[in-house]
Amino acid sequence: MENYTSNNEGLQTSKFQIIIKWVLIALVASIASTIITQVIKGRIDSETELNVVKIIGFLSVAIIAFSIFSGIKEYRNTVLGDYMTFGQGFKFGMTISLYLIILNTFLCSFISI
Repeated sequence: MENYTSNNEGLQTSKFQIIIKWVLIALVASIASTIITQVIKGRIDSETELNVVKIIGFLSVAIIAFSIFSGIKEYRNTVLGDYMTFGQGFKFGMTISLYLIILNTFLCSFISI
């Protein structure tokens, strides 16, 4: 099993590069939802605020799930050569999730108002 593969331009794509790419995409969505929620808090009536926060939370979770799925798919297609066992996919998805949790916890602790 290789950790590197060659794409069309002769550049190498590594497992870590794929993880970082999709973690950053999910992290931007998570931080944006945190900032928007903090800005909305207390500025509109409570019933509307609750509905808006639910929608923002749902969209954030959907983007994060899409990022994990897309990261697994890219890893399968570029590094593993279009074949992956369930265990490999699960392990890679958990790795993306772990990096996302660590970075999100660290960065959102600075953003909270």
